[in-house]
Amino acid sequence: MVGQSGAALALRAGAPLLAGRWVYAGEVGKPGDGGDAPAAWAPCVIKLAQSRYGAAAHTAAAAAAGAAPALHAAVTLPGGWVLVVMERVVGAGWAPYNSRAPGQFAAVSTVVRAALHDAGLVHGDLRAANVLVRGQPEEAYWSVRLLDFDWAGAAGVACYPAARNPQRPWAPGSAAGGPILPSHDLEVLRAGL
Repeated sequence: MVGQSGAALALRAGAPLLAGRWVYAGEVGKPGDGGDAPAAWAPCVIKLAQSRYGAAAHTAAAAAAGAAPALHAAVTLPGGWVLVVMERVVGAGWAPYNSRAPGQFAAVSTVVRAALHDAGLVHGDLRAANVLVRGQPEEAYWSVRLLDFDWAGAAGVACYPAARNPQRPWAPGSAAGGPILPSHDLEVLRAGL
């Protein structure tokens, strides 16, 4: 497989991470000269996304002070699926975003603006499960990692899926099949939807 940098990658898939989803633990490495097995393997997440993946937004967020795990590859497969390989967020203390926790909304919204919105990009699905935080609340310092860039892309150009879960609350002004706006990202974060 060829990664985002154009270099060859070796991949080992492991156990499912989320029941009922196409998301797996795995390992990624760079093959040695002559195609030898990699000397070192790094933990990764392997995901199959349906029809699209916002690789440009994911890469931009990763470049912005590590606001997303490194994207190793996003490869379109036959049938329209996208194979996504990214760094696995490991280490103690990472937890889903909580809009009611002191300082988290300010920290996460600042990261989203700097990593995506200032570059003309949107995420589109910033539910708590797609935002990990780790920090020292007493010092008002939070590390942030954004996940799941399936719908991400250029603001006003990237669109929500035509069919959305009607049981889930959505940002005011957003619509199935409609464009994703920066205000939608911030509203979802603010409300903790």
